[in-house]
Amino acid sequence: MLGRVLIYGLAFGSASAAQTYLHYVNGLYASRNAAFGISILVGILITGVACFMFIRSLSQAEPGVKLGKALFGSMLVCLLISAGAILSYGLVLGGMPAVKQDLLNKTEALVKKSIDANNELAAEERPAELARIMEQYEENMSAGNFGKSQVQMNLSIGLVLSLILFLYKYRHEPTEPAT
Repeated sequence: MLGRVLIYGLAFGSASAAQTYLHYVNGLYASRNAAFGISILVGILITGVACFMFIRSLSQAEPGVKLGKALFGSMLVCLLISAGAILSYGLVLGGMPAVKQDLLNKTEALVKKSIDANNELAAEERPAELARIMEQYEENMSAGNFGKSQVQMNLSIGLVLSLILFLYKYRHEPTEPAT
């Protein structure tokens, strides 16, 4: 089972790393259009396809595989997929200052627009509020914070899909007639 976990985890982890890299380098985070949605959907599909292929491979190699083994293996695959995305995110933001600065500039423009639309703040308070929000944003864009959300997303998707796939396979397996 460990071999299958490594094969599927590393293969789909590298696909997830490539998707994360393309998402940030191409600036898809900045616009809320179809490309942004497709980029997010691809990340979810990578995890789903990995779980499907892992469970199918495991059930073909070991007839009568148990639910616990299938779920545990799927969770390990999802952790490896998350690790690929986290490494890619860390490399993009740490190794490409232009991408990080672009992300900060676009976020600052959106926050400034939102603050300017807020009529409850006095004009003198707006620059201080903008500085406070951007400081918090810079603290929160670390690879660790991205990693937390990535692991939670992939584990939850993997858990739900693995359970559904396993139960579907279990219900549709041919049974031996009683003698």
